[in-house]
Amino acid sequence: MIETLNDRTAATSTGVPAMKPHISEFSLNRRPIEVHATVNEVLVRHPETIAIFNKVCLDACCGGDLPLESVAMRHALDLTAFLAALESAVRRAREVRAAW
Repeated sequence: MIETLNDRTAATSTGVPAMKPHISEFSLNRRPIEVHATVNEVLVRHPETIAIFNKVCLDACCGGDLPLESVAMRHALDLTAFLAALESAVRRAREVRAAW
């Protein structure tokens, strides 16, 4: 008999938690952060990206409701490099959580 403990774990008949399989955003060949996502959406979904936003002097207050594509244009940022930095922060955080 399996009892659900939360979204991703279940207790087996021995009572030992077992991980349910899941599909990650990276395994779907999708970008985890889309160019049409707003700064606020990214920060809510991926708080680990705050250091990247701080590095380029962006915050959720002024322009937080703008899409990343618009923000990159306004601040003369290379959109590809900006997205890569955000995605790298997300990937590193996931690796840390997985190793823990």
